[in-house]
Amino acid sequence: MSKVLVVEDSQVQRELMVKLLEKTHFETSTAGNGVEAIAQGQLLHPQIVVLDIVMPQMNGYELCRQLRENPETWNVNIIICSAKSTTADRYWGM
Repeated sequence: MSKVLVVEDSQVQRELMVKLLEKTHFETSTAGNGVEAIAQGQLLHPQIVVLDIVMPQMNGYELCRQLRENPETWNVNIIICSAKSTTADRYWGM
């Protein structure tokens, strides 16, 4: 079973994603911001991180950079789930 870390500051959105993932038999954990996600990533070693871009304390772009720079999480699969959809947003997401 794949471990998925859901990083979303909106509790409603976070719970919705977790319910959908658990229905398809993913093991889930959550974080409400990027700082929590870094700690969870090092502790739980998820295979997938689903994250928002606009969050307090550390935005999703910063979180992606930190995950990629950390030897323990550099190869985790990252899925950005955000309402931000401009060309610039997509560029920074890549």
